[in-house]
Amino acid sequence: ILYEREFLAPQLSIGQHLRLSLPDYRGTAVKVYLNDQPVGIRAWEPYTFDLTEKLQPGRNRLGIEILGSRRNSHGPFYTEKPWCRWVGPGQFLETESERRQLVPCGMLQQPQLEIAEDGFPYSPCQDDEVIPF
Repeated sequence: ILYEREFLAPQLSIGQHLRLSLPDYRGTAVKVYLNDQPVGIRAWEPYTFDLTEKLQPGRNRLGIEILGSRRNSHGPFYTEKPWCRWVGPGQFLETESERRQLVPCGMLQQPQLEIAEDGFPYSPCQDDEVIPF
């Protein structure tokens, strides 16, 4: 799933960085692009990306690509709970539920663009400015 948005670059002072934080998503990994250039990929926390190096004056195009799994297309679907501890041939034979179990995939919370004073990696700071996404 690819999410895209254009935004105007904020004015950054010396020592400031523009970071992207992804509070919550479902997928196997996430890729981030800025102006069609790869910024990074994350498969585990922290889901934070430093956009400063690829940031251009004026308009910028941000891309967030959530890499899904084959779970919703290949199953198993009819287990009692949507998340199995492991998947093997047995889970495809068992029918514990009449309802097809699908799992969420994509952004579950709004991403945040923030101006940080402390560089990368970032620690939460009350003085960070949050830019509406």
